[in-house]
Amino acid sequence: MRRTVIEVVGLHKSFGPNHVLRGLDLTVEKGAIQVIIGASGSGKSVLLKHIIGLLSPDAGRIYVDGEEITRMSPREIMRVRKKFGMVFQTSALFDSLTVAENVAFPLRVGDRQYGEEEIRRIVREKLALVHLEGVEHLMPAELSGGMKKRVALARAVAHDPEIVLYDEPTTGLDPITVESVNDLILETRDRLQVTSVVISHDMASALYIADDIAVLKEGRIIFRGTPEEIQRADHPYVRRFLHPRAARP
Repeated sequence: MRRTVIEVVGLHKSFGPNHVLRGLDLTVEKGAIQVIIGASGSGKSVLLKHIIGLLSPDAGRIYVDGEEITRMSPREIMRVRKKFGMVFQTSALFDSLTVAENVAFPLRVGDRQYGEEEIRRIVREKLALVHLEGVEHLMPAELSGGMKKRVALARAVAHDPEIVLYDEPTTGLDPITVESVNDLILETRDRLQVTSVVISHDMASALYIADDIAVLKEGRIIFRGTPEEIQRADHPYVRRFLHPRAARP
């Protein structure tokens, strides 16, 4: 039986009059791919920032491996944050650094001291993991959108995290590249045995990669289940995600 590695209990967050999270509850099991689906403005990115400790809630609790991070000092949160890798929606590569330097970045800024040869070895290994070889010298401007996503994932797992967070990983990509990114998320989970949390508004991708899907609306989880259970759901909001209205000709 899988154990819970992330637990969110009664999470509330407001920005001025905008009440974004409204008593949200969520558990994520070790080794699972947990997808959180929701429309723009539903609170997905705000939730992700709370899980990694970048935001503090107005009310509620968050546990990572049984530790309540909502009560931690900044120093303690930094320790827990090392368990995470993050793949940003825009990839967020450093434009002035080469591919190799981007992937090596978390190794150079962490507490552990790596030798240069070890850094080069890790960079090669992580780029091979995402099926990119011989691109170490390239600059981000020379990469396609799909290649940038792969480099971003290589950087996210360079320090061997236990949990990888994906912020809208398929947004803005063509259908073929979307398929390759989805396959890469699955392969990364299987090869590195990481827990994955993916926020998205792409239900097709969610059905393909997820072990569990949580549907977020107006700051709350309104439905969750396996891909099979989601497809059988009668909830009208879930049905709209599954069967969006066709565009007019």
